[in-house]
Amino acid sequence: MFPRISYECKACVFRTNNKTLYQRHLETNKHKKNNKDYCIVMDCECGANFKHMSSYYRHRKTCPPSKNIKHSSSSFETPSNDTLKDTFKDGLIETIFKMNQITLDKVVEQQDKNLDKFIKLQETQIETFKEAQKNIKELAVKCGNNTTTTNVQLNNPIINSQKTIQFLNQNLPDMIDMETFIYNYKGDYHLNEEETKTLLESYQLNGVKGYAKCLSFFLKDNCNRQLKDKNIEYPKKISFPLTLTDSNLRSVKIKTENGWDTTTDDQVLSRIIIISNDQVYLHHKTCIYLPETAKNTIITQIKKDNPFQKIKNSFEYIKD
Repeated sequence: MFPRISYECKACVFRTNNKTLYQRHLETNKHKKNNKDYCIVMDCECGANFKHMSSYYRHRKTCPPSKNIKHSSSSFETPSNDTLKDTFKDGLIETIFKMNQITLDKVVEQQDKNLDKFIKLQETQIETFKEAQKNIKELAVKCGNNTTTTNVQLNNPIINSQKTIQFLNQNLPDMIDMETFIYNYKGDYHLNEEETKTLLESYQLNGVKGYAKCLSFFLKDNCNRQLKDKNIEYPKKISFPLTLTDSNLRSVKIKTENGWDTTTDDQVLSRIIIISNDQVYLHHKTCIYLPETAKNTIITQIKKDNPFQKIKNSFEYIKD
């Protein structure tokens, strides 16, 4: 059995018995960076070192097997390329796994630190909130229950709505109810030919917005005529059995047979729009097509033209 050749790169602290692996090492960036001048050192198992291949082979022919060196009973076999690839792959995978494990450990450690900070922050905020609640309770006791009750009432939308209805029932008890208004608007108090012409031209010239403003004006004028014929007089700004009390345009107060009430249903105003278009067609044989978005625009305009604040200001002006 011939002694094995050992390849060593002292600059990179790399040693192997396989020439292919050694040559691959020489092509790595690490080796090129660490050592531009490298050399192959071949060690014989008898203890001799050789820098040249020719010197080593001459020595190998004359070097007897050493009795002091214990050789393996099995002969040395050069590993195949597939074996080398598998070995290299396993080593690379193990290295990547260790690197990823180190990175993962650092991430977990950082997350634990962040979680601890978050928990401490939450605990601080809870303590602050509890302290604030305690101060509020103490302040409420000092100020008295009357003030607290008043503030709750002022900010309660249900109480505010009830007060609005009470105000309307007290100051506008004789306002014509919406169903009666629609019945008259469809019958004896329908839009005349001149009014429907103006409504049609407003739509043709200015679109849905022009139609909405024109119709809103005619509705209030129509309501005033109905009230006047019943000898009911209200300020000019109060001229429709509907008023807007919600800044978000969701709910309105409407006059019914039993008094003023709250509603979120726009069906009543949709009926008025349909009746108005029928009257335009009756006088001019022209159909105004209004999709849902256009109807919503008209309904919104009618609501905005009848705000509750305007009614309230009118009665406050009369009292003054």
